[in-house]
Amino acid sequence: MPALETLSKMNSNPPQWFLNVAGKRVELKTEQLHNPNLFAIAVLDQANVISPIPKAKDWREIYLKPLMLSLQETEPLESLNPRNQIENLLYDYTVHRSRARTKEDILNKTAWTDEGFTYFRMEDFYAFAKRNNWEMDKIKTGNLIKQLKGIFVEEIRMDLKNQTPRVIKIKSMKEYKPELSNITYQESPF
Repeated sequence: MPALETLSKMNSNPPQWFLNVAGKRVELKTEQLHNPNLFAIAVLDQANVISPIPKAKDWREIYLKPLMLSLQETEPLESLNPRNQIENLLYDYTVHRSRARTKEDILNKTAWTDEGFTYFRMEDFYAFAKRNNWEMDKIKTGNLIKQLKGIFVEEIRMDLKNQTPRVIKIKSMKEYKPELSNITYQESPF
């Protein structure tokens, strides 16, 4: 077995694992770290090192457990947290796009705001999120929205043009106007 040195974990979702193998840093997925066959393939791909393939039980007991005892964990950037990303997407969807004038405009794939609450169809928001490089599936996205304390209110049925689609109700997000600095610059005579 090549020398298995420092194991570190980035606590992102999904987590990223890094292991120094024979002096070379190898990035692993959880499945690759747990399965000796997948581990051997990853080490061969990234470090050009051929690793023997022990039995799964031996791999975990003899090699993986000692590495886990000295595991170095790191937190990812807060801006990369899926909750922060979904909040930003909700803000862009409900504040920075054209807004519905009436509740019936929800059927035109827009968000409608009334009396401190904003309403939209999940499928319309999800399509917007996908266009903005959101990678989570629709069910996980809905569950994540539902977990947003202070933002998510409920999912309701709303009467819209002889239809009763399900719509998401959230607290309205306020538009932030950036303040410009009052610094004046000397004009160049040229």
